[in-house]
Formats: sequence, structure tokens, C-alpha cells
Amino acid sequence: MGQTPSRSYFDGNGATPYQPQGRAVDRGSWKVDKTNHQSCSRWQRSAWHCYDLYRDGDTIIWSIPGTATRHTSALLEGKRL
Repeated sequence: MGQTPSRSYFDGNGATPYQPQGRAVDRGSWKVDKTNHQSCSRWQRSAWHCYDLYRDGDTIIWSIPGTATRHTSALLEGKRL
């Protein structure tokens, strides 16, 4: 997410590799925060971060709670990185 193009995959077992363009894959985990209805992710080099998610067709909008910051991503069919 952010300004650098990247790819990620959200496996059904809670694994999520993340790869910013031109960099190595960072392995992580994801979970659903049922209390706040948010998607949360954590990678090797970071703490847990939670987002409100919205879908518009094949576009996913990641909203950082309490801010006006939004990131968009394309939802694609595919396999792990």
C-alpha cells in the first residue's frame, strides 16, 4: 500500500506475503478484528495495523481509522507471490 506499487496475497490460513515493487517479499499474518470490524495485517518488519475495508467492484479501498487516509488496490485472481 502507499505510493510504491506492491503485491500481496491473503491466504485462508492467515498468511500474507507482501512485496513492494523492486524489493524482497516480506512474510506476514492477517486477521479480522471482529470487535471493530477491521482487517489487520502484520509483517516481519512491522507491528499490527488495522484498516476499514470497502469494495467497489474489483477495487479495494483501505481506510486508516481516524484519518482521511485511503489507499486503493485492485482485487485480482491469483496465487501466492
